[in-house]
Amino acid sequence: MKNLCRIYRMKTIQTFYEIDILFPMKCYERDCYKCLDYITHVIGHEGKNSLLSYLLREQLCSALVAGYYHRLSAFSYVHLTLTLTEKGVQEYERALEAVFAMIRLLQTEPLPKHAFEEYSNKGKLDWDFIQKNNPLDFCTKYSNLMQSYKQSEMHEIVKD
Repeated sequence: MKNLCRIYRMKTIQTFYEIDILFPMKCYERDCYKCLDYITHVIGHEGKNSLLSYLLREQLCSALVAGYYHRLSAFSYVHLTLTLTEKGVQEYERALEAVFAMIRLLQTEPLPKHAFEEYSNKGKLDWDFIQKNNPLDFCTKYSNLMQSYKQSEMHEIVKD
């Protein structure tokens, strides 16, 4: 694991302990983003038998946030943030081992049906309660989509 990462320790005014894990992604296909959203949804899940429930039970972590970010067509990454407990600071390698074990599990095992159903329901709720986009986010998103779609298809995508 040591050859895959760099550890930076920073002195802060307020005491808190976080581990940020960034995975640069080559995500040029337009359908790739749904996959990243789904995977980070599963990794960041907070329910029974989740990564977070394990980390909480082991008293290694008090919070876990998972997401993906895409700003330019050549720059995407998956971002995981673990907020460590005092015990988690001492045993941070165990917390990292649990994260990478979860990633290996996602690579080798099919995702459970309930995870897809929950993700699908979340998508429906997101759509029902959609808010107006920030203009900068709107421009960035659709200028990136213009890289993947034909001009004749854009009217189907942009309905804001």
